[in-house]
This record gives sequence, C-alpha cells and structure tokens, in this order.
Amino acid sequence: MSGTLRGRAARAAALVLLAGAAACSGAADDASPAGSTGRATSASSAPATGSSASPSPSAAAPSRTAPAGTTLVRAQRSRMTFAVPTSWQVTDVTTLLSSGDEKALAGLAEQLNLSLSQVRAAARTIDVAAFGPSVDGFAPNVNVQLLPVEEPPSAAQLRLAMSAVGGTVESVEDVTTTFGPGRVSSYRLELGGRTVVGRQLGIKAPGGVALVTVSHVTAKEADVVLALVKGSLTAD
Repeated sequence: MSGTLRGRAARAAALVLLAGAAACSGAADDASPAGSTGRATSASSAPATGSSASPSPSAAAPSRTAPAGTTLVRAQRSRMTFAVPTSWQVTDVTTLLSSGDEKALAGLAEQLNLSLSQVRAAARTIDVAAFGPSVDGFAPNVNVQLLPVEEPPSAAQLRLAMSAVGGTVESVEDVTTTFGPGRVSSYRLELGGRTVVGRQLGIKAPGGVALVTVSHVTAKEADVVLALVKGSLTAD
C-alpha cells in the first residue's frame, strides 16, 4: 500500500471512530430525561502523514506541572487538563474555531482530508485533540467530546454506538477517576485493511459529561495512553 493510500485509510478510520463517539451522545440521549438533546456529528481526528495542525497556545496548561516526558493539554469546554507524550501535537479545536482564522481552519481541513464545513461542525462538539507521530501510516490520537447528557454512557450505549460504525466493543469496565466513577470500553475496528484499537473513557468532568477517545494500533499502546490520560486528569 502506498504512503498516500495508507494516509487515506488512517483518516477514514479516525473519521469513523469519532462518528462512533458522537453516536454515544445520541444513544445516551435516548435514555436521558426529557429536555436533554443530542446530535451525532463526525470529524476526522488523525492526519496520518505530514505535519499536523500547529498547536494552539491556549491548548497547553502551563500553570500545572506535567509528568516527566509529557505535556499537559487543556480541554476548555470540559474544564479539565490531562497529559500526553511531549512528541504529540495538540489542536485546541474550540479556540481555533472562535479565532475566526480562516487560513488555519482551511489548513486543518486540508490535513484531515475534510471540507471546511466538516471541520467547523467538528469544532462544535470536539473540545480538543492530540496527535502522536505516525505509526505505519496511522497517527495515534486522543480527543475529548462533551456529551449533552447527565451521566456517562452505559455499557449498552457504548456497544450500540460502536456497532453502528462496524466496530466491536470487547469489554466495558467501571473505573474510578479524579472526578469520581467512570466507564471504560475497549474496542476494535477493522477498516481499510487496518486494525484500529481504542479505548473510550466516559466521565463526569467539571464542565459536563465528557467522552475521551484513544485510538492506537495495538491494545498495549492504547492502554498506556489511556493510563497516562486517566492518571493525570485534573480540574481546570
């Protein structure tokens, strides 16, 4: 497979995974009290080759101390921070949209192989994203999405959302986080001849219910990134 085809496959995988994350919002909404609304949206989250979007200055949280070898990422809407490896690049989607910088938005759209309107739609629901160096054409990544619900998605909702995009949730477990009880699902998705392995962490962040999605190439590496994120969660 050529580098160009590998890049397209990685972007497509990221696109579907975020569609699944958004579907959790819709699924959770079906079980939430009347008056709560949810809308499924999709967005690409991983440029596989070339440079990724320039990190936004406001995406970092310099007031906090990052563990050695990591940098802190600030999720504005979720009102929390967490750590990622220093080699990862951060895109503060919230700030990028509000800045009105059309050139930067167009550049991001080109890198993610999306239209400008799709990038704007993503920015309405995706809080922040961080991209790691490409691994065989796929850029491992973490993104945070706020869900318009009162509780983290249930195991059934997580399974339903992933199955809607052709993925499989292999396990779901309840966990304890800085913000209280949370729920982690482990999923796998075959797409374009590639296996994408991921974890989704549903939590009640200070800014609302957040879904943190980790996408990687192996279960071991996905677990390492999730452990780093989960262990470094702090209120912003």
